Amino acid sequence: MTNPLLDYTSHLSAGEKRHLADAVGTTPAGLHQIAHAYRTKGVLSLTPDLAARIEAATGGAVLREQCCQACGRCDLAMKARSEA
Repeated sequence: MTNPLLDYTSHLSAGEKRHLADAVGTTPAGLHQIAHAYRTKGVLSLTPDLAARIEAATGGAVLREQCCQACGRCDLAMKARSEA
């Protein structure tokens, strides 16, 4: 299983990580902890709100369904993606 947020952030400079963290509403250290999924034993499992903020901050490079189990099972999210 891959971690799309960790993959995305691993290629960013320190300044880009700081900008992304600001856009998400956290600190660079907080973003690091989120991306490495320390609290969930390496499995990226975010709240729908945080997953949506990450999707917006990455311009859709990291999708909320990839970060949040609830979003991944959401019929509305799947329908919206198929209609896009």
